[in-house]
Amino acid sequence: MQNIVTPIVFGDLLVFSGLQKGTFALRLKEANGRWSTEEVWNNSAVSSYMSSPVLEGNSLFGFSHYKKGQLFCLDARNGETLWTGPGRQGESAALILSKQLLFVLDTDAEFLVYQNSSEGLRPVAEHTLADSPTWAHPVVLGSRVLIKDVGNLTLWDFSAR
Repeated sequence: MQNIVTPIVFGDLLVFSGLQKGTFALRLKEANGRWSTEEVWNNSAVSSYMSSPVLEGNSLFGFSHYKKGQLFCLDARNGETLWTGPGRQGESAALILSKQLLFVLDTDAEFLVYQNSSEGLRPVAEHTLADSPTWAHPVVLGSRVLIKDVGNLTLWDFSAR
């Protein structure tokens, strides 16, 4: 398995995803000095390649490479798909949760802000932040965001908006 996605800890589960591997949760078990894993759930409908998911409560938000890029939300307890966004959203995206907001920076420098909701995508704002690709993860600093594109590091201030 090729895996660039950072695993998520949810209770006693480890949630993984990888190229064409779906998203799945394992439980580690120790018996008689030996460790083993048990697959708890597996959702083959969404699979992340270069975008690590984020967790809020029982909701796991991610960006799948299926359908040429699409946001999704799973119930981390059982892997059930709660919603998927439209396809063709890009090659990959960095996801950050901040309070009740989900920030998404795609590789085309589109910075999308959604309400953090397990009930579906609720757009709040959208901004183009650079003229070149943004592969680095953004840094949220209160109402400001640091964005690194191919040649620049820019601080955006959204407090007056």
